[in-house]
Amino acid sequence: MLINERTEFYEPYGGTNYFYLSRIEDDAIPGTYEVRVTGRSKKRVETVISVGYREVRGEVRRASRSSEQANLSIAHALPDVNTLDVYAGSTLVASGIGPGQMESQRVKPGKYDIVVVPEGDSPRTSDPLLRIKSVQLSANDDRTVAFHLSATNRPTSSVFTNRTRTVGQDMGYLTFRHIAQAPTVDVRSRGSAMMSNLSNGEEAATGLMSGDYKLRVVREGSRDKLMPISEQTIVNKPGRQDMGNHRIVYLWGSTRNGSLNVMVQDIPLGLR
Repeated sequence: MLINERTEFYEPYGGTNYFYLSRIEDDAIPGTYEVRVTGRSKKRVETVISVGYREVRGEVRRASRSSEQANLSIAHALPDVNTLDVYAGSTLVASGIGPGQMESQRVKPGKYDIVVVPEGDSPRTSDPLLRIKSVQLSANDDRTVAFHLSATNRPTSSVFTNRTRTVGQDMGYLTFRHIAQAPTVDVRSRGSAMMSNLSNGEEAATGLMSGDYKLRVVREGSRDKLMPISEQTIVNKPGRQDMGNHRIVYLWGSTRNGSLNVMVQDIPLGLR
């Protein structure tokens, strides 16, 4: 079954809005059928399967929530800091991660202290490079913890929540995050300002039609480029099971030492 439509409809018994994603109609021999559902993607999604020729009240079977996890990504955006180990509680979630690199890990829901230490050091140190207390992760959350420079050129951190829900047919999602020691910026593409007035630690996002976009990062209110043009691709083709991509672009580094650069994260979009 190809994912070839996205038609919204209201189900009155449960009072829930759904999308039709795929439908098949064919002749059948009378009898009892067992329906087994599999997919090529490892990502868990909540899906409703219905079989029959008319809608009647039935039994809803849900997967156990005990196996649900959260996705935690770590972004190392400190240009003058060597490789790091990052712990969420006692769990090593990023090992030997260098500047401009990102790692993702599935973790159990809960509240975590995030500890950052030089590669190979113990997370139990009383003086880590950075510590973020009480980062809450619920089941199916998708969050990114970024370690970066502040506007005053000091190490700091930001915690971002990543959108995972589809935007619309033939569309994806673009987020731009400013985590650099750099002035306030605008992001321009295709001759106009796509995002405006972004300062250190801030983000902006928009849904976009599929295609290639050349992003110009400029000083706020000007056309003065801070770095070379960056080309980003938004994807959502008919039949894609993940329903498009969420392209996240991070502006990181420092204008003081010429290390300004971009880091890219891609997240598949689904129904939640």
